[in-house]
Amino acid sequence: MACDFKRLCLQSQTCQLTSSFIFLDVGYLGCAPLGSQGDIDMNIIGFAELKAASSAEEFQALCQASPDWMAKSQQDVEELYASSQNPWKNVPIEIFRQFVEGLEFKNGGLAHSQYSSLETYMSFRDFVDMWSYFGISRQLFLMEADKKCESRGTCVYCNGCSCTSNC
Repeated sequence: MACDFKRLCLQSQTCQLTSSFIFLDVGYLGCAPLGSQGDIDMNIIGFAELKAASSAEEFQALCQASPDWMAKSQQDVEELYASSQNPWKNVPIEIFRQFVEGLEFKNGGLAHSQYSSLETYMSFRDFVDMWSYFGISRQLFLMEADKKCESRGTCVYCNGCSCTSNC
């Protein structure tokens, strides 16, 4: 049974663990980034140091400022995966690859994602941390969840997708 992260976020500030969480003890895969082996552009810092946006306006400003800690490309996500800060540590590599291949970036930040396949494998904390590395706070995620980018500036319903103001 997959965990409904959106419902958990809405229910509580502290979000207690429930029986709907599924943890797999697969350990850290320790693989290198999936894409090219070029220079690392992302400054991977701990979750506590991230300053994620809480509104669409803040997210746009963050994308324009282009902080080096924010994932702005598939390569950045792959670099984060290979780091000790990896929020996808319990996600099978095939599922992670599907997630990365479905990411769309525009205007310096995330525009669209399909996250539904991740929910079964991630703890609530890792799920929230993941969005912060894209510059998206829990509050902003709740506003953007269950929507997909249909065309420039147009988000429509899509269960398990997210559509940001970069659409």
